[in-house]
Amino acid sequence: MTSLSYPQRRIWFAESLVGASSTYNIPMMFEIGGDIDRDALTGAVSDVLGRHEVLRTLIRDTAGVPEVGYARELEPTVSFVHTTVQDEQARVSSDIQAPFDLSVELPLRCTLYERSETGRGSLLVFVFHHIVADDHSLHIFMRDFGEFYTARAQGVRPVLPDLKASYADFADWQMRPDTPELDPEYWRAQLAGIPEEIFLPRDHARSATASHEGGWVDFDLTSAASDALRGLAKETRATNFMVWHAALAALMYRLGAGTDVVLGTVSSGRPTGDFRDVIGCFVNTLALRVDLSGNPTFRDVLARTRTADFEALLHQHVPFDRIVEVVNPIRVASRHPIVQVVLEYEKKQPTAFNLAGLEVDAVDATNYAPSSAKFDLAVVVREDTNGRMSGGFLYSKDLFVADTIQAMRDHLLNLVLGLLEQPDLPVRDIALNSERQVGDLLSLSKGPVAALEPHTVPDLILRRCAEAPSAIAVNDGREAATYGDLGERINRLTRALRQRGIGPGDTVAIEMPRSVGLVVSTVAVLNSGAAYLHLETDLPTERRAAMLDQAAPSAIMTREFVEAEWPPDEGVRRNPPLPPATAARSDDSHQPPRAAYVVFTSGSTGTPKGVVGTHLGLLNFLSAMGRVTGLTPRDRVLSISGLSFDAVAREMLLPLASGAALYFVSDYEPGNAEQVAQAVVELEINVVLAGTPSYLTQIGLELARRGSSLSLTVSAGESIRKISTQARRGLGRLINMYGPTECTMTTTVHDVSHDPDNVRDIVGRPLPNCAVYLLDESLDLVPRGAIGTVHISGHGITHGYLRDPGQTAQKYIPCPFGAPGSRMYATGDLARWRTDGALEFLGRRDSQLKVRGVRVEASEVEMRLTQIPGIDEAFVCMADNAQGEEVLVAYVGVRDGEFDARRTREKLMPFLPAGLAPAGFVSLHELPKLPNGKIDRSALPDPQLRTTSESRPPATDLERALCALLAESLGLSNIGADDNFFELGGHSLLVAGVLAKVRDTYDVRLSFHDFFSNPTAARLATSVEEQVTEKVLGLPESQLRALFGGGVIE
Repeated sequence: MTSLSYPQRRIWFAESLVGASSTYNIPMMFEIGGDIDRDALTGAVSDVLGRHEVLRTLIRDTAGVPEVGYARELEPTVSFVHTTVQDEQARVSSDIQAPFDLSVELPLRCTLYERSETGRGSLLVFVFHHIVADDHSLHIFMRDFGEFYTARAQGVRPVLPDLKASYADFADWQMRPDTPELDPEYWRAQLAGIPEEIFLPRDHARSATASHEGGWVDFDLTSAASDALRGLAKETRATNFMVWHAALAALMYRLGAGTDVVLGTVSSGRPTGDFRDVIGCFVNTLALRVDLSGNPTFRDVLARTRTADFEALLHQHVPFDRIVEVVNPIRVASRHPIVQVVLEYEKKQPTAFNLAGLEVDAVDATNYAPSSAKFDLAVVVREDTNGRMSGGFLYSKDLFVADTIQAMRDHLLNLVLGLLEQPDLPVRDIALNSERQVGDLLSLSKGPVAALEPHTVPDLILRRCAEAPSAIAVNDGREAATYGDLGERINRLTRALRQRGIGPGDTVAIEMPRSVGLVVSTVAVLNSGAAYLHLETDLPTERRAAMLDQAAPSAIMTREFVEAEWPPDEGVRRNPPLPPATAARSDDSHQPPRAAYVVFTSGSTGTPKGVVGTHLGLLNFLSAMGRVTGLTPRDRVLSISGLSFDAVAREMLLPLASGAALYFVSDYEPGNAEQVAQAVVELEINVVLAGTPSYLTQIGLELARRGSSLSLTVSAGESIRKISTQARRGLGRLINMYGPTECTMTTTVHDVSHDPDNVRDIVGRPLPNCAVYLLDESLDLVPRGAIGTVHISGHGITHGYLRDPGQTAQKYIPCPFGAPGSRMYATGDLARWRTDGALEFLGRRDSQLKVRGVRVEASEVEMRLTQIPGIDEAFVCMADNAQGEEVLVAYVGVRDGEFDARRTREKLMPFLPAGLAPAGFVSLHELPKLPNGKIDRSALPDPQLRTTSESRPPATDLERALCALLAESLGLSNIGADDNFFELGGHSLLVAGVLAKVRDTYDVRLSFHDFFSNPTAARLATSVEEQVTEKVLGLPESQLRALFGGGVIE
């Protein structure tokens, strides 16, 4: 009995994991002109099977271990099928996609499709299983089959030289423990500390399992470019492959993969010339690591690539599975370990496939069946006999759409042409975008141009006052003011301010609670031409003092001052309306827009940092958001933001600019969702214009419990995915806004109602007169789909930081894409343009979460958690376990019932790779919040994560037995019930033995997929119990629980 080779084991394991499929089918098809000799065809197939015993391989699964044998008398699978034009496509497609049952079926089948129509000849189709053949094997097969067929058709004896070795010899060689070529120590050192996953601009999140459905996008290099590439390879003493490898590594770097780029390639795997004519699966995957740090030129990158590739070739025979063992990456069933992007270079060799008396032409099998993607992305380069290069991108449809790959293809070709022209240019300066693509990106980056009428914010509001004087404008719970009243008060207070010398260039602090007076004061200050600064009435003394010290206001307005200027018991004095102060107009290009407000952020040091907004930015925001939200005089808007935040301007001014009614809650406690929900019901509120997703989740849940709902909710400040599915039922139409305080609150908007699943942080398109540029380190536009740093320009950009010219100069930089003198704000946020033209937010550059080098979408994990019934809110962050390792931790808010961590992990399994799921959970009744509704990280309790040695001991006899079994296979004395088999060093080859012992001990057949999804003793115990229960009682667990209420199987 012969063992499987390492490549065969890898394929067998992969198929065991997902079940029988066509993923590893290799079709080869030929158009045949003339009458083919059926007997010669069948005999030739038998002859090839006799010469290459690997084609007679049968593999049986014996207690989880593959048992290999060779068929001696099994007839070859040769079929003859009559087809017509109408049914040929379907029949051939079905044939080449039919899975093999390797336990009873030969891994090669041959079908001759004889066409009924005269003159159409026939179609000869061979289908191999990859476990017995690689690309080189197909050329050997064609040569040998042609010799055998021709000899039989001509009635002569074929003469082929004897083979010097068999595939079984190769498998035995790989199993020898003392073979120096198989020592993995080089790879252990070479791949130490590599990223667990290469970043690519994916369109879909990676699921727990892969379908392997692939797509294909062609590319073609001109003859001149192909010659130039060969010339560069010769000049640098490299190979054509190395030039392509360096180019692909450079592309990955430019698309956001970082400077440590690991790509894969496939080596022939044949250790000596004795195996040159042997059919079999010899191929081995090599991991090629290239360092792109230090702003290298392409010539530098090529030199580094050349060294890496030569060293890899010296160690190419170490089986990839051995490399995976020593590197021990996180195992994810849907992701190829270590390498996810591969480069294949194929130099076409003239291959004789001569069949006596017949015309033979190769047919592209992809015309009959979809491509199969074993990696996330495979770039295939083919060099024809004339030296011209072409190829394509084979991509996983689980992760990408065709438009993304087409763009990636274009970027690679642009990069190749650029580096051929200027190989001494730094890689990051080589243009990826063509002129057309740059034009498309600029169009994508800019919102529409829109005229602003009227020219000031007070004009906008006072016009509403004149249009509907009897309509309610503001209700603060103490009094209600109509629009007519509001207009009179604004005009009177404006006059009082001017009489005191307040005007453009001044700042007025407004220190009063939420009230009609607050609204009047805010608009009046704007109307005077000055800037307002809102102060909470309960600010800490030191913070208030720091804000006043920086802002140096010309006046502080309190409720007493406003009421003294307009005593409520005297009624409205109908003085002639005052003309509003002149503010910067949208077409005023001779002076910077005047200051309209000052708002303070916390700043990185905790010291308040003032941002100075402009009249122009505020007017542009209100005009644009009025159109986006569609607010009307019929709407009732509730203000819920703290007065210290810029969002209060959105809540106060946008409703008034739209003629809607604005409501305040008496004695409002910021962050009190129950109070907000009660107000919504009692005041018949239908719109909330400002709230973080964390806060809106609480509000939505409270409203849903009350059977109520808003009609419109606007969210900003956090990932929109924090809003749970349950909460969305209470929020109505949901609009997601993105924009920092430095850019007048909002720069882009997205109607989440058009994206009900909400699996991505889509923030939409820029507002009118605003622009969002995604730039790299050189401030060049990144390609569509690539990650770039967000830079914002346009009307919304604020003056800068109050009395801090250094910080202002650092963050507000010249804009190379606008008019002379224009500026843009460098946000530090990461985003990418999707293929549909929407902006996808990816988080802060300085706060990316990574687990063993893999970037984790915290908002995706949070979104998946809140989709689990019973979990109302979630927050995911990194924490150190007792071993000092950074791991992912999830804090969950559970208001009703008990939190079950084990059940939660099971619910996450279909959506999150096991290695990237939270390592620990902390359940709270409610997550702590800051006044702005965001999570208060400082108030989160210590997760108190266990180390491996402290993990939970087994609780049942079955858990104890499985812990012992897993520990034995790992060579450990003991492990805990919740320890992850793969994190402790387990690998695929050990899994087979574990499954075999489980089968022998419990008469239970667990699949590889079962094990990958449940890699702990506790979860394996659950799987075993479920199967035993079904066997004993003959019913699935769900039916048993329905019958017996769970007591029988607890």
